[in-house]
Amino acid sequence: YSNDKYIKAHAVAVMKDVYLNILKLLHPIIPFITEDIYSNFESGFIMNASYAKSIGRFEKETKEVDKIIGLIQKIRDVRLKNEIAPNKRITLAVSDKNSKEAIATIQAAAPVLSKMVNIEKVEIVDFSAVETINFVTELGETGFFKSEAVDAEKEKARLEKDIEKMTAEIDLLGARLNNPNFVSRAPAALVQKEQERHRFLVESRKSLEEQLRAIK
Repeated sequence: YSNDKYIKAHAVAVMKDVYLNILKLLHPIIPFITEDIYSNFESGFIMNASYAKSIGRFEKETKEVDKIIGLIQKIRDVRLKNEIAPNKRITLAVSDKNSKEAIATIQAAAPVLSKMVNIEKVEIVDFSAVETINFVTELGETGFFKSEAVDAEKEKARLEKDIEKMTAEIDLLGARLNNPNFVSRAPAALVQKEQERHRFLVESRKSLEEQLRAIK
Protein backbone atom coordinates (compact mmCIF):
# COMPACT_ATOMS: atom_id res chain seq x y z
CA TYR A 1 0.00 0.00 0.00
CA SER A 2 3.01 2.29 0.04
CA ASN A 3 3.23 5.20 -2.39
CA ASP A 4 6.98 4.72 -2.64
CA LYS A 5 7.83 3.05 -5.98
CA TYR A 6 11.00 1.47 -4.58
CA ILE A 7 9.17 -0.11 -1.65
CA LYS A 8 6.38 -1.34 -3.95
CA ALA A 9 8.80 -2.88 -6.45
CA HIS A 10 10.80 -4.53 -3.67
CA ALA A 11 7.66 -5.96 -2.03
CA VAL A 12 6.40 -7.36 -5.34
CA ALA A 13 9.78 -8.97 -6.10
CA VAL A 14 9.88 -10.63 -2.68
CA MET A 15 6.28 -11.86 -2.97
CA LYS A 16 6.91 -13.30 -6.42
CA ASP A 17 10.07 -15.10 -5.30
CA VAL A 18 8.35 -16.57 -2.25
CA TYR A 19 5.32 -17.60 -4.31
CA LEU A 20 7.39 -19.36 -6.99
CA ASN A 21 9.41 -21.20 -4.35
CA ILE A 22 6.20 -22.38 -2.70
CA LEU A 23 5.07 -23.72 -6.10
CA LYS A 24 8.38 -25.58 -6.44
CA LEU A 25 7.93 -27.14 -3.02
CA LEU A 26 4.37 -28.20 -3.84
CA HIS A 27 5.18 -29.49 -7.33
CA PRO A 28 5.98 -33.11 -6.31
CA ILE A 29 2.57 -33.28 -4.59
CA ILE A 30 0.38 -31.41 -7.08
CA PRO A 31 2.41 -31.37 -10.30
CA PHE A 32 -0.20 -30.34 -12.90
CA ILE A 33 -1.69 -27.38 -11.03
CA THR A 34 1.71 -25.97 -9.99
CA GLU A 35 3.03 -26.38 -13.55
CA ASP A 36 0.07 -24.43 -14.94
CA ILE A 37 0.41 -21.61 -12.41
CA TYR A 38 4.18 -21.44 -12.86
CA SER A 39 3.80 -20.98 -16.62
CA ASN A 40 2.04 -17.65 -15.96
CA PHE A 41 5.18 -16.26 -14.33
CA GLU A 42 8.17 -17.95 -15.93
CA SER A 43 9.11 -19.55 -19.24
CA GLY A 44 10.07 -23.20 -19.25
CA PHE A 45 8.80 -25.99 -17.02
CA ILE A 46 8.75 -25.96 -13.24
CA MET A 47 10.04 -29.53 -13.21
CA ASN A 48 13.26 -28.26 -14.83
CA ALA A 49 13.61 -25.24 -12.53
CA SER A 50 16.21 -25.23 -9.76
CA TYR A 51 14.83 -26.32 -6.42
CA ALA A 52 14.03 -23.69 -3.82
CA LYS A 53 17.14 -22.46 -1.99
CA SER A 54 17.60 -19.85 0.71
CA ILE A 55 21.39 -19.46 0.45
CA GLY A 56 22.42 -16.35 -1.44
CA ARG A 57 18.95 -14.84 -1.69
CA PHE A 58 18.42 -11.19 -0.85
CA GLU A 59 21.75 -10.99 0.98
CA LYS A 60 22.09 -7.28 0.27
CA GLU A 61 18.51 -6.54 1.38
CA THR A 62 18.93 -8.67 4.51
CA LYS A 63 22.06 -6.75 5.49
CA GLU A 64 20.29 -3.43 4.94
CA VAL A 65 17.35 -4.53 7.09
CA ASP A 66 19.74 -5.65 9.85
CA LYS A 67 21.41 -2.23 9.75
CA ILE A 68 18.04 -0.48 10.01
CA ILE A 69 17.06 -2.70 12.93
CA GLY A 70 20.36 -1.74 14.59
CA LEU A 71 19.59 1.93 14.03
CA ILE A 72 16.11 1.56 15.53
CA GLN A 73 17.54 -0.18 18.61
CA LYS A 74 20.15 2.56 19.02
CA ILE A 75 17.55 5.31 18.69
CA ARG A 76 15.48 3.66 21.43
CA ASP A 77 18.54 3.36 23.68
CA VAL A 78 19.52 7.01 23.18
CA ARG A 79 15.94 8.17 23.77
CA LEU A 80 15.85 6.24 27.04
CA LYS A 81 19.28 7.42 28.19
CA ASN A 82 18.44 11.06 27.49
CA GLU A 83 14.89 10.80 28.89
CA ILE A 84 13.26 11.69 25.57
CA ALA A 85 9.61 10.65 25.65
CA PRO A 86 8.96 7.71 23.29
CA ASN A 87 5.91 9.46 21.81
CA LYS A 88 7.77 12.70 21.08
CA ARG A 89 8.23 13.33 17.36
CA ILE A 90 11.85 14.23 16.66
CA THR A 91 14.22 14.84 13.75
CA LEU A 92 16.95 12.31 12.97
CA ALA A 93 20.13 14.15 12.00
CA VAL A 94 22.40 12.24 9.63
CA SER A 95 26.01 13.27 9.07
CA ASP A 96 26.82 14.46 5.57
CA LYS A 97 30.15 12.61 5.97
CA ASN A 98 28.39 9.23 5.89
CA SER A 99 28.56 7.20 2.69
CA LYS A 100 25.98 7.89 -0.02
CA GLU A 101 24.72 4.31 0.32
CA ALA A 102 24.18 4.66 4.08
CA ILE A 103 22.38 7.99 3.67
CA ALA A 104 20.15 6.51 0.96
CA THR A 105 19.31 3.52 3.17
CA ILE A 106 18.29 5.77 6.07
CA GLN A 107 16.22 8.01 3.81
CA ALA A 108 14.45 5.00 2.30
CA ALA A 109 13.72 3.73 5.82
CA ALA A 110 12.17 7.05 6.92
CA PRO A 111 8.57 5.69 6.87
CA VAL A 112 9.63 2.75 9.05
CA LEU A 113 11.55 5.01 11.44
CA SER A 114 8.51 7.27 11.67
CA LYS A 115 6.26 4.40 12.77
CA MET A 116 8.74 2.51 14.94
CA VAL A 117 10.59 5.28 16.80
CA ASN A 118 8.61 8.48 16.07
CA ILE A 119 11.13 10.09 13.73
CA GLU A 120 9.50 13.22 12.29
CA LYS A 121 11.96 13.58 9.42
CA VAL A 122 15.49 12.74 8.33
CA GLU A 123 17.84 15.67 7.81
CA ILE A 124 21.36 15.57 6.36
CA VAL A 125 23.61 17.99 8.27
CA ASP A 126 27.19 19.02 8.95
CA PHE A 127 27.65 17.87 12.55
CA SER A 128 30.43 20.38 13.14
CA ALA A 129 27.97 23.22 12.59
CA VAL A 130 25.16 22.08 14.91
CA GLU A 131 24.75 20.84 18.48
CA THR A 132 23.61 17.25 18.50
CA ILE A 133 23.42 14.15 20.65
CA ASN A 134 25.48 11.86 18.45
CA PHE A 135 25.51 8.08 18.16
CA VAL A 136 27.09 5.70 15.68
CA THR A 137 25.70 2.57 14.04
CA GLU A 138 26.63 0.51 10.98
CA LEU A 139 24.88 3.19 8.93
CA GLY A 140 27.32 5.84 10.16
CA GLU A 141 26.99 8.82 12.46
CA THR A 142 23.51 10.01 13.32
CA GLY A 143 21.95 11.97 16.16
CA PHE A 144 19.29 14.26 17.56
CA PHE A 145 19.33 18.04 17.61
CA LYS A 146 19.84 19.14 21.22
CA SER A 147 17.34 21.94 20.73
CA GLU A 148 14.66 19.28 20.10
CA ALA A 149 15.84 16.48 22.33
CA VAL A 150 16.94 18.17 25.53
CA ASP A 151 14.75 19.76 28.16
CA ALA A 152 16.96 22.71 29.16
CA GLU A 153 15.90 22.78 32.81
CA LYS A 154 16.28 19.03 33.27
CA GLU A 155 19.66 19.06 31.53
CA LYS A 156 20.80 21.97 33.70
CA ALA A 157 19.78 20.14 36.86
CA ARG A 158 21.52 16.96 35.70
CA LEU A 159 24.77 18.77 34.89
CA GLU A 160 24.76 20.63 38.19
CA LYS A 161 24.23 17.36 40.07
CA ASP A 162 27.03 15.64 38.13
CA ILE A 163 29.39 18.57 38.73
CA GLU A 164 28.61 18.54 42.45
CA LYS A 165 29.24 14.81 42.68
CA MET A 166 32.45 15.10 40.65
CA THR A 167 33.70 18.01 42.76
CA ALA A 168 33.24 15.97 45.94
CA GLU A 169 35.34 13.14 44.49
CA ILE A 170 38.00 15.59 43.25
CA ASP A 171 38.26 17.13 46.72
CA LEU A 172 38.52 13.70 48.32
CA LEU A 173 41.26 12.57 45.93
CA GLY A 174 43.05 15.91 46.30
CA ALA A 175 43.12 15.60 50.07
CA ARG A 176 44.43 12.05 49.79
CA LEU A 177 47.16 12.99 47.32
CA ASN A 178 48.18 15.99 49.46
CA ASN A 179 48.58 13.72 52.48
CA PRO A 180 52.32 12.92 52.88
CA ASN A 181 51.53 9.73 54.77
CA PHE A 182 49.43 8.36 51.92
CA VAL A 183 51.95 9.29 49.22
CA SER A 184 54.91 7.82 51.15
CA ARG A 185 53.26 4.61 52.33
CA ALA A 186 50.91 3.67 49.47
CA PRO A 187 52.25 1.56 46.55
CA ALA A 188 53.58 3.72 43.72
CA ALA A 189 51.12 2.15 41.29
CA LEU A 190 48.17 3.11 43.49
CA VAL A 191 49.41 6.69 43.87
CA GLN A 192 49.82 6.97 40.11
CA LYS A 193 46.35 5.54 39.55
CA GLU A 194 44.82 8.09 41.96
CA GLN A 195 46.71 10.93 40.28
CA GLU A 196 45.43 9.85 36.85
CA ARG A 197 41.89 9.58 38.22
CA HIS A 198 42.19 13.09 39.70
CA ARG A 199 43.35 14.56 36.36
CA PHE A 200 40.56 12.77 34.52
CA LEU A 201 37.90 14.09 36.89
CA VAL A 202 39.23 17.65 36.66
CA GLU A 203 39.10 17.56 32.85
CA SER A 204 35.67 15.95 32.90
CA ARG A 205 34.35 18.63 35.25
CA LYS A 206 35.63 21.34 32.91
CA SER A 207 33.71 19.74 30.06
CA LEU A 208 30.50 19.58 32.12
CA GLU A 209 30.94 23.20 33.20
CA GLU A 210 31.26 24.25 29.56
CA GLN A 211 28.06 22.39 28.74
CA LEU A 212 26.32 24.07 31.65
CA ARG A 213 27.47 27.53 30.52
CA ALA A 214 26.17 26.79 27.02
CA ILE A 215 22.69 26.05 28.44
CA LYS A 216 22.65 29.16 30.63
